[in-house]
Amino acid sequence: MLPELLQAADLAAETLHAQAVRWTVHDMLRLASYGGEPVTGVNSFLFQFENISERMRTFVPSADYLFKVAMGLVSLFWIMVWVWSIMAATELFRKVSLSGTMQPFALDTPWRTVTSFGCTLEGEHYVVTDSVVVQILSEEGNVWLQFGACDGAPILAVDFGQQGEVVATCERGIQATWLSGAKVQDQFWVSNISNLQDVSVDRSPLQDTYHLDAIAISGTRLVGLRYHPDSTWQEVGTLNVPPHKGLFTAVAVRMGRALLLTSTDEMYELDVPSGIWAGPMLLPNKNNADSYDWVSMCRLTHGRWRFLGHPSGQPMQMWSFSRPPVNDLPPRHDDV
Repeated sequence: MLPELLQAADLAAETLHAQAVRWTVHDMLRLASYGGEPVTGVNSFLFQFENISERMRTFVPSADYLFKVAMGLVSLFWIMVWVWSIMAATELFRKVSLSGTMQPFALDTPWRTVTSFGCTLEGEHYVVTDSVVVQILSEEGNVWLQFGACDGAPILAVDFGQQGEVVATCERGIQATWLSGAKVQDQFWVSNISNLQDVSVDRSPLQDTYHLDAIAISGTRLVGLRYHPDSTWQEVGTLNVPPHKGLFTAVAVRMGRALLLTSTDEMYELDVPSGIWAGPMLLPNKNNADSYDWVSMCRLTHGRWRFLGHPSGQPMQMWSFSRPPVNDLPPRHDDV
């Protein structure tokens, strides 16, 4: 009887073991009837029985993984720096760097500042203002004549006119001063165009229908002016300007070629008949712009430029530059 009992127990054990290791759809449905989320696999099933610390260890990345991520970010950063440096160098190489020589020039009153300046075609005389008085200077900076303008209001800009007169821009308009010898002969208003920060008269204007006799800075605009036989000035339009940094600070024009100076010490050149700009050109001390201020400039004959600069804590300085070969502009001659 005992052997039969053992045989029956062994058969029951085998039956239970076979049912215990088999996972059927029926078993899954019975387990799902107790509620909870569906189990998609063995790992998901075992995950239900892990505690919080075991689960956290499951998601902790390895040191090798973190190292690879860090190296990838560092490599990406250096690639970005390399690309930026190439772009910056390319932009810098595209700019023409000017180099000039300082001229023997000294004001009779070294303490005086200059806010605007113009010159004759050969540079034998300069006209300057400090916004209070107008001075006619020799090439070395000696005062030849001094007089007031703008009826006592601030003088914004000055230049020599096409007939030898001195043109001054004021808050209420443009005033012309006619000289005879070493004294003022006559002074009268020639335009009501007001608040021109700087002006340059083309004393060798091109003889075409659309030429400009002067170019002036009015806020963020560059305006063209035309001189009429009755000695008056009229605004004829606004010039297109190139993409630039900073504000316009000075302008100079001769034979339809204009120079434009910005507050960042960058300079552009315009061919007025075609409307094509070239630049920017970099002036010396650009990387130390806080200690040197380029005030204004004028164009002489034979492609010569004069620049007036103001170093920090020192008197005004006059510099001479020669026009560099800029191939972006239409071919023109500046040898007269």
